Amino acid sequence: MLNKKAIEKIRVEFMEEFHVMEYANGCGIGFVPDSSEVSDNDIGFVIYFETDEKQNEFPFKENSYKGVPVFRVVIGKIVAG
Repeated sequence: MLNKKAIEKIRVEFMEEFHVMEYANGCGIGFVPDSSEVSDNDIGFVIYFETDEKQNEFPFKENSYKGVPVFRVVIGKIVAG
């Protein structure tokens, strides 16, 4: 099992390799308990997209990266208040 430091290092590699911020609002480390892509309560990368279109444009299509699950969530536009 990967520790927090290892997961964070892989997250940075993932963001750089796939230019995440060109497509998404961000990429954090968390879990999506209702995801049908992986088993319940897996911890992985959560990528937040503004629209379904941006999510579909994202070049990484797999469900995991270097053993870490990848979750995709469309959350709409983030507006600072």
